Amino acid sequence: MSARDRAARLLADRRVPAAATLLGVLLALPSLWGNFHPEDIFFRDAAGLGQILFGTVGDPRHANMLAKDTGVLPWIASEDWQLAFSRPLTTLTHRLDYAWWPESPVAMHAHNLVWFAALLFGAATLFRRWLSSPAAAGLAGLLYAVDDAHGFGVGWISNRNALVATAFGIGALLLHDRWRSARSTWAGIAAPFFLWLALGGGEMGLGAVAYIAAYALFVDTGKRRWLTLWPTAVALLLWAVPYQLGGFGAHGSGIYVTPSNDPVAFLGLAIARLPLLTLGALGVVPAAVAGLLVDHWPAVFVPIAAGILLLVALGSYPIVRASREAKFWSTGAILSALPICAALPEDRLLFFPGLGVMALIALVVRRALTSPHDLGRLRPFVVFSAFALLFLQGVLSPVLLPVRAFGIRGATPWLARAAESALAGHQSSEQHLIVVSAPDLAVGSLMLGVYSSVEGPIPQHTRVLHGGQNGLVVTRVDANALVLRPEGGFMATPPNKFFRLDGMRVGDELQLTAFRSKVLAVDDDGMPTEVEFRFGWPLEDGHLRWVGWDGKRFVPFTPPAVGESARLPPSMTDWSLEELMAQLH
Repeated sequence: MSARDRAARLLADRRVPAAATLLGVLLALPSLWGNFHPEDIFFRDAAGLGQILFGTVGDPRHANMLAKDTGVLPWIASEDWQLAFSRPLTTLTHRLDYAWWPESPVAMHAHNLVWFAALLFGAATLFRRWLSSPAAAGLAGLLYAVDDAHGFGVGWISNRNALVATAFGIGALLLHDRWRSARSTWAGIAAPFFLWLALGGGEMGLGAVAYIAAYALFVDTGKRRWLTLWPTAVALLLWAVPYQLGGFGAHGSGIYVTPSNDPVAFLGLAIARLPLLTLGALGVVPAAVAGLLVDHWPAVFVPIAAGILLLVALGSYPIVRASREAKFWSTGAILSALPICAALPEDRLLFFPGLGVMALIALVVRRALTSPHDLGRLRPFVVFSAFALLFLQGVLSPVLLPVRAFGIRGATPWLARAAESALAGHQSSEQHLIVVSAPDLAVGSLMLGVYSSVEGPIPQHTRVLHGGQNGLVVTRVDANALVLRPEGGFMATPPNKFFRLDGMRVGDELQLTAFRSKVLAVDDDGMPTEVEFRFGWPLEDGHLRWVGWDGKRFVPFTPPAVGESARLPPSMTDWSLEELMAQLH
């Protein structure tokens, strides 16, 4: 027996799903030492106060004013900004954590691993049912289990919604298949129920709907197979109607968008984000990193990315053209990627698209190894794609998965050190901490989550005037006011778009405790480029304490004299590897 035949025999073994599950969980075990992310602390504290997790609903304007005044939202956030998700099942799992082990991040991470194990075993079982080759099914299950794209999704406690939604979504797919293939009545009833539970876990449950639609198109052989989608439609309506009537979704953000609220904006984002998600799913480069490369070096990265995607397309085309199961998996992967285009492209969202991608890789590898001679002129592309993707997903991914599962640990210590440097020398809880410059606008609100771990008095308010590592000119116009002019404007740093979609007008003002902002100039998109900040006291008054970011920490900042300006040069943040992994997610 040849080595290839022995490998195929091992991959076809019935124990592969259990082995793949065990391997994936073992590689993700470093997440147990991942500690809390600042958002995990925020969720825990919100639950303790009886607040709704994953955002609030209703008219956001009053809540946003309060959030801006407390520093949870930056001053520049849209008046109607809202990020509210309906995830009751996931919320229940978090509340169990907070009731049973509120101070134990290890226990909460272990809870994540339980959900991860469930979805990995379900995925491996799904491949065995929906791939005609047992060896290809075993390979797909192993590749999915060791996919490093799952690392951050498992390692971040607050991302449990993805695990819950995927676990129940895969269950819905298995039950749907049993209903259609074995004509099982109980499975036909349970499938839409599991789908409804998946959507209750999180919006990512829509990925299961994508595969059910692809199943009707390419797998189901019934004459009226489209009528089999009515249970799925009922489950979808039972989720979607309360979601819309309850006011859930995203508003006012340039990063998150709800398709039903703004379909045109969503279409534009989907066109831009699908290639980034594809690169992440293929293991070429993390989707978040690809987004940064497109933002900063588009002339170099875009042609390279386009070339990579073209090579993979040419390598998989003969298999997809000749095989209905390949059409099913590729269609499911693409359709399941569409809902997650509503959020910032990140690998932690790729649980459902990864199913189709790993199945397709397994089919390409099988074809390249068993019958490459009838591929014609595309044979080199198929062989290259097969071995390149097998190397990325089968060799590099198992190495990177533990690193990425542990990488979340870098966020909280970094923010704690940032908060410690910002509060160094802070004298009174009556003082207002004025942050002239920070790495981005979100840092101010995230630091609030780690203030409790820093010794000494906590500021009455923390005000971040500008977030970004671009250069900044600060001009003193009188005793109480400064004018800030960042190079490229206040929204030049991509993460800042999280807080604003619509433009502003010259003259727009906002009164908060301690200061009033006034927009003096905007760019062609209406985003502010020059803003005056007028305080209730002279800038040297003891009520105000000033700091700015120097690339490593917050340092004291002295406002210039009246009529003079100070320039803060661009400051590239000096990340450690652990911190960089956390920030890239």
